[in-house]
Amino acid sequence: MRKHLLFTVALVVCCWTGNGQDVVNLRMSREQLGLRGAVSSLDEDHLERKDYFRSDWPQRSWFRKDLRQFLQETDGRIITFRSNGLLNEVTYTRQGVKGRTTSCTYSRGGLLNHFTGDGYKMEAAYKGNQVDVNLFAETRSYDQKVDLARADLNTTAFKYTYPFDMKCRQQLSDENRVLRSTYYYIDSMPAREYNYVYDYRGLVTEERLRDYSRGGDGTEVVTSYRYDGNGFLISKSVKGIAADDLYTYRNNKWGDCVELKIDYAYGTTVYDFEYEYDSIGNWTMRLCFKDGEFLDATLRTLTYYKMSRKQRSASDGELVLAFDEPAYESDDVATHADGAPKKGKAQVKSKRAPEQTERQAPTTVKRSKKGEASSAPEASSKKSASKEAKASKKKDAKSAADKPKGQSQKQQTVKQNKSEKTAVKKTDKASKKKDQGANADKKSNKKEQKQTVATDKKQQSDKQAVKAEKAAKKAQAKADKERAKAEKAALKEQQKAEKAAKKAQAKAEKERIKAEKAAQKERAKAEKEAKKAQEKAAKSSKKAKNK
Repeated sequence: MRKHLLFTVALVVCCWTGNGQDVVNLRMSREQLGLRGAVSSLDEDHLERKDYFRSDWPQRSWFRKDLRQFLQETDGRIITFRSNGLLNEVTYTRQGVKGRTTSCTYSRGGLLNHFTGDGYKMEAAYKGNQVDVNLFAETRSYDQKVDLARADLNTTAFKYTYPFDMKCRQQLSDENRVLRSTYYYIDSMPAREYNYVYDYRGLVTEERLRDYSRGGDGTEVVTSYRYDGNGFLISKSVKGIAADDLYTYRNNKWGDCVELKIDYAYGTTVYDFEYEYDSIGNWTMRLCFKDGEFLDATLRTLTYYKMSRKQRSASDGELVLAFDEPAYESDDVATHADGAPKKGKAQVKSKRAPEQTERQAPTTVKRSKKGEASSAPEASSKKSASKEAKASKKKDAKSAADKPKGQSQKQQTVKQNKSEKTAVKKTDKASKKKDQGANADKKSNKKEQKQTVATDKKQQSDKQAVKAEKAAKKAQAKADKERAKAEKAALKEQQKAEKAAKKAQAKAEKERIKAEKAAQKERAKAEKEAKKAQEKAAKSSKKAKNK
């Protein structure tokens, strides 16, 4: 017989005790995760404090620049999305090492047909507006030779199996929203039932949970949700026999929670979150503080699909990507005090174009004025040609008058017409030559203008590249300096702690030696007194014998 050890996730089995959770989510998409833009993959790592962590570090700039140096990575996941936004695969990681990869298959309308999660597996079958979902709990199966009581289960080889755990039947609306979820045990006895109420925006406003695990008609827990005008969750209240909790959310303009206040029956807990965003509006770093003390951090690396210049986000119509390039990783940028992102690279690029056109405008005007100046001689040449034609006509008329009267009037007219034609031809030739010269000037001006614009663009790009390189070097030098400073401070603290430990050890050794000496003195004194008493007793016995 093979030995089995069941490891189930709280979302499936453990949630059946206390306030449970409806684990069946038929939609797996980047919108469900609150991502913006055409995200193709998301690499998310969870970081926690190390043993030598100091509470004042999160306030330092160098701490945020290199979180991995001061925190330890625990778990994470790598999620890939299809081009239509649906989740494709999930790879689970542990301390940076990739584990198993699970994939999704979909049915009608982008609803899940099969999904293997962290600790469970689900299979859905659709019949009209009804969905039957089978849930399987994750099991680690070890070889029968393994002694589970003594073996290190973190390094022992095992296989994943999925025995049947529960069945869930869901009722959907015409818009594929879940109206009711009912969970059943293996013997078809009801375990839990969830009922949902939605507002006109399709947001859940009320969730009613009836738990039958304690028998009878079950206990009811009602969760109410409130949203602001942007559809961001601002409060959640949970009321039941064993719960009366109020969750209050304060969000930034991106809809990410910057403060979560939880009022329990026994007290209040406040979580604060700080973010850094990329140029698209997705957060790449999140720091979590519990009651003012640093708790953990989450890092994200996002990759986006290539999108056309005219592609816009379906959610709010804003430009998602302002350039045509292959898929790229997001740029980590700083944030304002309220958590909103500063301008990223894409926004900066879009802002540079107007500046360039403004700078080019004066040169264009100058070129056009030059063109006008070059066309002015052409008009003056035409005027001078007409003047010459008139002068030649007068000259011909005068010469005709000076000729002898014997010459016929007809011959004079023919000669006069010939002279006029030749004068017109000369004028036309001169104007054509001048037109050709003006066109050549225009072409040269245009060519010169293009060269000037290209030169200006190149100079600007060179300046920007030099500026960016200087800024990068400066930032790197600053980071190196801060890191060296932090390492030096940590080393000092370590040396100080070692000195204190040595001092305490030496003091303890002195105290021990002192105590041993005192004990030896007391022992010698006791032995001396015992010897005296023995001698005294011997003397007294002698006296008694003599008597």
